[in-house]
Amino acid sequence: MIEIEKKVILTKEKLDEIIKKASFIKEVRIQDSYFDTLDYKYTSNNTWIRKRDENFEVKVGLSKRNSSFNQYEELIDLDEIYKFFNIKEKISIENFFKKNKIFKFISFLTIRKKYKLGEFILDIDLANYKDCEYRICEVELLVDNKDKVDEAKDKITNFLQNFNVDHDKNILGKLPYFLKKYSYDHYKFLKDKKVIIGN
Repeated sequence: MIEIEKKVILTKEKLDEIIKKASFIKEVRIQDSYFDTLDYKYTSNNTWIRKRDENFEVKVGLSKRNSSFNQYEELIDLDEIYKFFNIKEKISIENFFKKNKIFKFISFLTIRKKYKLGEFILDIDLANYKDCEYRICEVELLVDNKDKVDEAKDKITNFLQNFNVDHDKNILGKLPYFLKKYSYDHYKFLKDKKVIIGN
C-alpha cells in the first residue's frame, strides 16, 4: 500500500471541532527507533528505517520532496524488508545492521490518538524526546497504486479546507523536528538534500 499523508498543527479549538465528528479508534504508546549509516545513506534518499516497538519497518519515499505531502511505500512484512536490503543469507535484521554499519541514531516515544472520519485516518500525536514535547496531527489516506496518489492528495486538501485548517505550510514531522533540535548536522544534511522541507 502507498501512504499519502499531510502534517498539520491544530489549535485545541480546531482539534475539538474535528474529533467531535470523528470516530475514536484507539490510543497507543509507540516507541520508535530510527537507523542509518554514519554517512546518512538511507535518510538522504528519503528512506526511513525504523523499529516500531518490536517490529522493523521501512518507509520508502516514492518521489522527491517537492510538496508538503508525504508519499511512501510502507514495508512492514519481514520478507519485503529482506528483499529491500537484498538479504539472501540466514541472518537477523540486527546482525545485518551490525555487519553493514547501520546504527540507531534516535529513539523517542509517541502517545497517539487515532481517529477515523469518513475515509480519512487522523493521528493525533504527542511525541517526547529528551526534555522536548512535540504535538502534531497527520491526515492520512492509503491507496493501492500510484495512479490514485493525486486524487488522494486532492481529497486531503479538500478535507482540510472544509475545516478551515491552514494546509499550505510545510510542517516538520516528529523525527525532523527532533533532529533540528538535537542533531543539527544530520538535519542540515537532509535539508540541503531537499529530503526535509519546512521549518
